[in-house]
Amino acid sequence: MKPNIQTAVNAEFEVAAKFVELGYVVLFPSGGNERYDLVIERDNKFLKIQVKCVRIRKGRLSVNLQTFSIRPRGRVVQKSYGNDIDCIAVNCPDNGEIYFLPPRLFAGKTRIHLRINAPKNNQAVDINWAKDYLDFKS
Repeated sequence: MKPNIQTAVNAEFEVAAKFVELGYVVLFPSGGNERYDLVIERDNKFLKIQVKCVRIRKGRLSVNLQTFSIRPRGRVVQKSYGNDIDCIAVNCPDNGEIYFLPPRLFAGKTRIHLRINAPKNNQAVDINWAKDYLDFKS
């Protein structure tokens, strides 16, 4: 298996294990062509989850909020997730944490930064602190 595919698979299983720990049933779509990686269920409520694996760079996680499709003739199409998913689960192998991003955080955006460490310029306004997204809220 290619390293980037193995990384993605590992991230999906880490996130799935976390949801099982939280009391959810975890379903995996077959085929790999869906806009989500997992479906979780509890009390007959189903939620679609997109999993991202992101490393810490410069004290932050930079999360790509687009999906890429390769079309005939090699053309690449980028699309934001819009209303196609209910949560983005960000797996960070550098610190072993999983961050849960609600739709209000990623709607209409192509990228979001989650701060792990304070920025060097001491900016305090309009920062998405990663620690604020450690708890899953359905």
